Amino acid sequence: PLLSTQLLLLHPRKIFYNEKALKDISKITNSSYRSWSYPRYPSRLIWIDTSTGMICKNHNPAEIKKIKQEIIEFQTWARSQKKQYSILVISFYEKQRRALRDMLRVLCQAPRKQTRFSLDNLSIGCYTVDRVQGREADLVFLSMVRNKGIGFMDNSNRLNVSLTRARFQQIIVGDYDHFTSRGVPSLLRKIANSVTKW
Repeated sequence: PLLSTQLLLLHPRKIFYNEKALKDISKITNSSYRSWSYPRYPSRLIWIDTSTGMICKNHNPAEIKKIKQEIIEFQTWARSQKKQYSILVISFYEKQRRALRDMLRVLCQAPRKQTRFSLDNLSIGCYTVDRVQGREADLVFLSMVRNKGIGFMDNSNRLNVSLTRARFQQIIVGDYDHFTSRGVPSLLRKIANSVTKW
């Protein structure tokens, strides 16, 4: 997968690959490769905090609401660009994925349950982390869901997949304080502490 220079602030190349894989976009000379000019966020990798959100059995409505708002913001900007853009909305949990899918179905006025959606000039995919391997998109939203415990997220393979799908912009949505707390395993805590909180 491609990884932008700013996304390398997280250093997944170091964490997961010993700096032997992942391409840095600054070293790609293909002049036709698009630049990224979406001005909403201060960096290419941010964490949107949802500390006040309540969860129930691996389902977090606050994160779904925030992701919907951010997609609408991006839709407004993308419409003015007159280019095609791709989005991935992913979560570690199937119940959250289904709820995200239902939100996208309403937002995109889709007639049936599906994993791919269209909204103006946006192509949107909705998957669990386990099902998204091999896919990538311009903009990726990762819903963390949990604000107690970590479930099965402390798995380097899953974390690697979740953090290397974005071509240009990665947005992590979750309870920032929880994932930076001492009770969270060191790898997750290291990732959270490496991300710009927004």
